[in-house]
Amino acid sequence: MVKAPITPIIVGTAIDWLEVNIKPSWKVFEWGSGFSTIYWSQRVKEIISVEHNIAWRNRLTSLLKKQSGLENYIMYLIPPDDLFLKQAMTNAVASKLSEDPTKYISKHFLTSNFENYVKKIDSYPDEYFDLVFVDGRARSSCIKHALPKIRKGGYLILDNADDVARPYYIMAKQLVKRWNHIEFYGPGLIRKNKWTTTIWTKPYDN
Repeated sequence: MVKAPITPIIVGTAIDWLEVNIKPSWKVFEWGSGFSTIYWSQRVKEIISVEHNIAWRNRLTSLLKKQSGLENYIMYLIPPDDLFLKQAMTNAVASKLSEDPTKYISKHFLTSNFENYVKKIDSYPDEYFDLVFVDGRARSSCIKHALPKIRKGGYLILDNADDVARPYYIMAKQLVKRWNHIEFYGPGLIRKNKWTTTIWTKPYDN
């Protein structure tokens, strides 16, 4: 049996980009823990990871402990809160709200509020991170809060970024419309279906 590679589950050519550009001195923040957490911890100075699912966090913690010498990661468990008005909110309304970066709602968790989860990055100084990886919940809100925390010349990565499959990220993408970006489309190293991973570079005059 061939072991799955320990990489972020993103488009394979985006991983190729990382292998060329990533630096050992980098500080990385990610929403959505996983193989990516192990990948970053093996390659960068510091990785801060935020996860909402306790069972997955516990499983990943066990995997990380098996990786010899990895002590450069912090993983925060921040479950969502219930929406105060969830009984009065239809799925259609909640789905629309998930497009709004100020609402902290995830498309697939329409009765949950991810404000505390998203705002964990606010506890770090502006321009602290070299790269922020958005692959968790309430991604539109994550993008909004990530922008001031990325250094000039640093990077923002959004997985599942194509507008047709996930149009609810379009509003958040307007926040980085002045940033240069590369769209990687194709299969991953583990999943063979095709999708889009986008990497933006923060301009120096931002």
